[in-house]
Formats: sequence, C-alpha cells, structure tokens
Amino acid sequence: MSISYDPQAMRDRLTRALDDKRISMRKASLEAGFSETFTHGILKLGRDPGVENLTKLCDSLGLSVSYIIFGHDVSPDAEELLRLFQGNPGKQQAILQLLRE
Repeated sequence: MSISYDPQAMRDRLTRALDDKRISMRKASLEAGFSETFTHGILKLGRDPGVENLTKLCDSLGLSVSYIIFGHDVSPDAEELLRLFQGNPGKQQAILQLLRE
C-alpha cells in the first residue's frame, strides 16, 4: 500500500473540518497554542506546518491527524496506539510479538 502526501488535499480537508465545526482559523490557532495567524498561514499562504505542529492543531480540535494528512480516518485510540508505538522503539518488538500470539 502506497501512501502519498498531497499538501493541497490536506489543506482542503482541514478547511472542511473547520467549516464543519464552525471554528475560525484564528480560534483554531489560539486553541492549539499558536499565534492567531498560524492556521491562516497554512490554509491561505501554503505554509507547511510540520507534522508536530499539525498534530497539535488537530489534537486541540479533536480531528484525526491521519485523516487531515492522508484522508484515512483512524480512531483516536488507534492514533494514540500508533504514537505510543512509534515513540518507544525499544518496546516495539515485544508489542509485535504479543500481538502476533
């Protein structure tokens, strides 16, 4: 399975999500702890937020990072599992072994 990143599609999904939640770009930025123009920079000026910042923005809005970035909807629990798994390389083999049993 090949996964590709399309920055414009990411911006479109984020715009739709903000519209659906009726949240302004300014409010989204401030709720995530960024300057009031952060989201505007991403959506209107084409700035790359970086994965860490985009994750912080999505988390503060209750949005799936996987959906916003790739268009694949993943449950919050599954996203947390992935983050924990990736953040602890030393335990990855033990977890994989446990899941394979």
